[in-house]
Amino acid sequence: MKVFYFSATGNSLYIAKELDKDAISIPQALKGEMNYSDDAIGIVYPDYGSEMPGMVKEFIEKASFTSQYFFLIITYGANKGESIAFALEELKKKNIKADYIRSILMVDNYLPSFDMKKEKEIDKKIPAALKEIKKDIKERRKFIEETNEGEKDVYKNYLALVTAHPEFSWKNIEFYVTDACIACSTCSKVCPSKSIIIENGKAKHTYENCQKCLGCINLCPKNAIRIKTGEVNERERYLNEHVTLNDLINANS
Repeated sequence: MKVFYFSATGNSLYIAKELDKDAISIPQALKGEMNYSDDAIGIVYPDYGSEMPGMVKEFIEKASFTSQYFFLIITYGANKGESIAFALEELKKKNIKADYIRSILMVDNYLPSFDMKKEKEIDKKIPAALKEIKKDIKERRKFIEETNEGEKDVYKNYLALVTAHPEFSWKNIEFYVTDACIACSTCSKVCPSKSIIIENGKAKHTYENCQKCLGCINLCPKNAIRIKTGEVNERERYLNEHVTLNDLINANS
């Protein structure tokens, strides 16, 4: 089995490694040949406003997969919205038939909307859900998770909000760097798209191919990176408890 993942603060990395200890980082995979063959192939990635991160879309578009069992695991925070529909749409473009698509509720690291202190206190019942997913994949269960009406409504409301206020869309997030920056380059190392440089002794976002993953802001050791439109709690940041900073540097650098 081969498992690929995209991860900024460790949620998807943790799930991927639980499924396959040799799981492969998508930012790393994009650097080489992408012809994959195995009895089972899976991709683990976070839900971004119901959509796939750009690098995951790029990976699916460029890679070739030969497998008897293809699956997706989508990590999300508060609501998965229409992420299943978006996933099926992306796979259809490559004529890939999914055998299994399942979401898993985890800490929501979207700082403009959620307080990381409160999020980390919520029991998201991750071990139980992960146990089910492992069992399903081991048994090669055929299953596509459905989206309920409440989740669809959440997505409709989100679309209405960002249509009226584009600055609140995850795609339009912009950052600023405070004087607390010590030019340690952690942000640059964890950035999967290399959209951050160190210039004149300070981190600078170029936004070129920026994935809006928030890895830079969550993992800055000095809490020196902020979101221009504001955050619920600027003092709190997030890193999955099962993942280290070095894990993410190795995955994305």
